[in-house]
Amino acid sequence: MSGGPDKTGSGPTVGTAPSGHSHSAPASGGPETRSLVRVLLEVGIWTALLALLLFWGEAEFAYRKSTLLFVAAVFLGGLCLSGRPRATAAVTAMMVGLIATVSAAKTYYLGVPFVFADLFYLTGEALWTTLAQYTALSVAGGIGFVVMAAVTAWIATRPAYTITPLFRVCCLVAAGAMTWQLQDAAKPILWWDPDATRTGGLVSPFANSVTGVVHNMHGTIRFQDVGPDGLEPAPAAGDSVGAHDRRPDVFMILQESVFDPDILGLPAQPHVGQHFEPADGVSGRLNVTVHGGGTWVSEFAVSTGIDPRAFGDKAYYLPVVMEGRVRHSLISHLNDLGYETIVVYCMQEGFMNAGGHYRGLGVDLFDGSTLEHVTGIVWSEPDRVFYDRTLDHIDRIRKTSDKPVFVLIATIFNHGPHGEGIGVVEGHDAARSWIEQTLPGRRHAAYREYYMLLQDNIADYERLKAEYRDRFPERSALVVKFGDHQPQFTKDHAAQAGLDEKDAIYTTGFSMEGVNRKVAPVPDWGEGALDIPYLPALVIAAAGLERDPLFAARLDLMERCRGLYQACDDPLKGRIHRTLVDQGFLDVDEIVPQDVRSAGRSVD
Repeated sequence: MSGGPDKTGSGPTVGTAPSGHSHSAPASGGPETRSLVRVLLEVGIWTALLALLLFWGEAEFAYRKSTLLFVAAVFLGGLCLSGRPRATAAVTAMMVGLIATVSAAKTYYLGVPFVFADLFYLTGEALWTTLAQYTALSVAGGIGFVVMAAVTAWIATRPAYTITPLFRVCCLVAAGAMTWQLQDAAKPILWWDPDATRTGGLVSPFANSVTGVVHNMHGTIRFQDVGPDGLEPAPAAGDSVGAHDRRPDVFMILQESVFDPDILGLPAQPHVGQHFEPADGVSGRLNVTVHGGGTWVSEFAVSTGIDPRAFGDKAYYLPVVMEGRVRHSLISHLNDLGYETIVVYCMQEGFMNAGGHYRGLGVDLFDGSTLEHVTGIVWSEPDRVFYDRTLDHIDRIRKTSDKPVFVLIATIFNHGPHGEGIGVVEGHDAARSWIEQTLPGRRHAAYREYYMLLQDNIADYERLKAEYRDRFPERSALVVKFGDHQPQFTKDHAAQAGLDEKDAIYTTGFSMEGVNRKVAPVPDWGEGALDIPYLPALVIAAAGLERDPLFAARLDLMERCRGLYQACDDPLKGRIHRTLVDQGFLDVDEIVPQDVRSAGRSVD
């Protein structure tokens, strides 16, 4: 490394002779040599600090290699731009420290580390609501940013040893080579597999995802488990309403972070159990593929009837990459049956491309949250806000049309983090007294807060059914509710209870009730939990609606595989997938034949 002093720095310039004396090359050990040694020593110190952050707890060499390549590419790219080794090393170290800090906070709350794609999701309103909701993450990230800015500013005011233009070009070439190597070395993160996100480190998941996010957002879309033959043309099967019958309205309610406490053996009063298992309805446990967050993954499965894992490492990005590519769904089927289809959403339509996703499925109206509906923190809106908007939409439609209505309602009230006093609930004094006496102490603060929020969930749900009866006494409805995922805190409870984490924390529940009608008979899937992709077909059956061949086949598959989808190796699943592709219902770039993979495993 060679070069001259940075003339913009303060203090004496390295290598300048005193006034009135001739200048000659410095002797060995002169000022310039000592300056270079000092710079190299400081860079070495930063490197040692980086090593502690990079390899703390790393379990596999592959993750260490990806992390090293990522940090080296950042350092060399920064050195090419600035030409100042000391400042570049400091900024790189601070950046890695900031990533590690944010990753530790995210892992604490959501159970998964910080990845590059988070920068894509956290834009606009989503960024500010996340910072407002996750206080520890916000404080940690803010402190890290301030420290990084302060160190950078301090270094910028000091004399700096700079590199030559030729060395800058060499750094640029080396940074490009490191990035190319990182593309090959990065290991894909499969979001539904908890083991895949636990590298043991805090920086390696981010490093592995930097190049992967480009592939995931814009690369080849592969669809797995595709059989050699599709379904034979067949008429609609199963029970259906006659032409003289009035089709019911259908409410499908996504209850954010809601799960039956009985899944984890947590105490609850009888009315809570009745909420999850209504006596006059159909209910069961639901297998989902995310925990602590990632609601949009569950939404994709429920709206399309396709397991997100069938798309491999793109499972976490489907509302973005599959916009307009899915032409057979619960919404499109109900449109064909004459329904007015509506989505009442708890976030703005740009959040994870929710508006684009649902419009691509053919929804007639997407009603996303706006600032008009914000009460303080956006995520504190109670369920009744969205239920009232739903009933108002039905009122509007009834003034001009007798069409049945389907509404997917996405709520937000029970979103975490729990146990920090963010979710304040008034009333429910009996429930509050009961849970505080049953589970006292700080250890159970998260569950107590969840339990009190759940009281509002239940009360607003009962109010919705009563309001519908009062407003539309001549109509009938099927009301379906389901949990998208469990909140973050349940991981600790599962561990304390000695439960298998993959089975315990990836289970929520669903129920179906009739208002002014009974739930139609549905096929039996056995005693186990139901995989979430089957839910839309089950909704059509419970509403007593006609089923096209694809929905009829899905219900048949549900019975054959006892409620399992991804882990089911029945050839019928491959035929369903083949039909989706061959008939233009699913636009993908590449298919993976069913016979090259084992049941339940994913292709990297």
